[in-house]
Amino acid sequence: MPVLSDIAEGEDVPSGCERGFITADLIRAYAPKGSYSVFACGPQAMYRFLDTELPKLGIRRKFIRRELMGELHDPKKLDGYPVDAKVPETVSVTVVREGMKEVVKGSSNDSVLQILEKNGIACPSHCRSGECGWCHSRLVSGDIFCPASVDGRREADLKFGYIHPCASFPLTDLEIEVPRAE
Repeated sequence: MPVLSDIAEGEDVPSGCERGFITADLIRAYAPKGSYSVFACGPQAMYRFLDTELPKLGIRRKFIRRELMGELHDPKKLDGYPVDAKVPETVSVTVVREGMKEVVKGSSNDSVLQILEKNGIACPSHCRSGECGWCHSRLVSGDIFCPASVDGRREADLKFGYIHPCASFPLTDLEIEVPRAE
């Protein structure tokens, strides 16, 4: 169901559309009985609004999908960043791949994927947004920040210590196991 937020009061709403914002109540009115998925495509402001509405529906995170927005930048400006943490400007990342270890340096303002690529290390990646999981790598040690709004890790990823390097920012020095890029 298309939902149009820019139609003025008194203006006719096209047939088959709703006026306003995508609220939990509006989704509930059109959702099928039982479990379902939500697919959203729109501006960041809409996603921020949906972040307050979707929890009201009790939908598990894996059933919520968004348009892929590409790489994240400037993690200190993202919601949830630990502003009180003493994050160094430069971090070391020990990369374990195919039994070999390599230590590289990078900026804590870059995602782990960006650090690897800037150091010539090819890593699997597709969406660059944290959603697809193609880049998932095991965090052996260290701490990362992953914004909740793009944390597409599945339950198994969380259980076994996997991160999505494209949406993870180092808070400390790290060691990660990275799969071979195809």
